[in-house]
Amino acid sequence: MTKTNDEVVLQCIFMSQLEHLKLCLAAEGFGCRFCCLESTSSCKNVSPDLSVCAFVLAQCLSVRALQEMLANRENQAAGLCVVQAGQGGGHRTLLYGQVALLLHSYNRMYLCLSTTQSSTDKIAFDVGLQDDKTGEACWWTIHPASKQRSKGEKVRVGDDLIMVSVTSERYLALVLVVFMHNLSYCPSFIVDAAFQQTLWSVTSIFSGSGVAQGRRLDGLSQQGNIPSFNLPVETVGLSLQDLIGYFQTPGEGLGHEARQNSVRALKNRGGGRWFGP
Repeated sequence: MTKTNDEVVLQCIFMSQLEHLKLCLAAEGFGCRFCCLESTSSCKNVSPDLSVCAFVLAQCLSVRALQEMLANRENQAAGLCVVQAGQGGGHRTLLYGQVALLLHSYNRMYLCLSTTQSSTDKIAFDVGLQDDKTGEACWWTIHPASKQRSKGEKVRVGDDLIMVSVTSERYLALVLVVFMHNLSYCPSFIVDAAFQQTLWSVTSIFSGSGVAQGRRLDGLSQQGNIPSFNLPVETVGLSLQDLIGYFQTPGEGLGHEARQNSVRALKNRGGGRWFGP
């Protein structure tokens, strides 16, 4: 199940006669605040950058609770009496039909509907990040993509879902763009809020309760190729001391030959503490 404070990745699939691509919703937030897509299809040698793909489920509410919360904020801004709506504490389970607030894990900004029109579709909008969560722009209604799920049921890890902007009622969508480059057509992908559905698969990579998730995204983990070592703490500490000493600037009067002698001395030490070539 997906709960608030869980760290998740949203993945979609583009299929054609020639390609079967897996793409993750991503954003950087520094310089350009528009969202993009990170490919996870060709990651045998180099893993994708998960830091730009991870989002935290910061909050989930019923549509009515969201409306009450926004109304209270407007009243508070106008200096009127405000009755706070109960939102509950702890880790709340995300349900279909609720609205969700997603916070980018790396730059701590919220996934939102931009006010700018998409460059590829006059009735679509850009999707990006914003610093605050005021208004409806950063809230998304979660709908099931499968008939086996219905409104009010828990959103489970691995489910395909549809995300709809509360502000514009447009879908969070994968859009194929084809442009000319050197007299040839080059396909590219962007993410917009548009009137076309895209199915997003939700995968939890870290639980809000502090438990790492064992589920793997295709191509995102190369754990089987990474060797593990069990070294005593004392050995590691001494090795770090050796490395720090090695990279220190030679003192006055210490020439190249003396430096080389120091390196040889490190290599010849016992205990297997030298990790150099």
